[in-house]
Amino acid sequence: MGLDQHFVVADAEPLIALSRLGELELLQQLLGEVWITSVVRQELLDAGSFQGQTEIMYPEHGCMKRVSR
Repeated sequence: MGLDQHFVVADAEPLIALSRLGELELLQQLLGEVWITSVVRQELLDAGSFQGQTEIMYPEHGCMKRVSR
């Protein structure tokens, strides 16, 4: 990963809020890659259905990546 790339390990609540507002792309614009842990992924599963959930739950298809631990 080069010095010009950024990432953050995000908590579930901000991801859900941005997703519901249709603003997940802000994360990519501001931060580059967004990494989520398996714990955050489980919190997202437990949150029920919400707008943009697919983008978060299957991060391989967007700017989000999954931390392997």
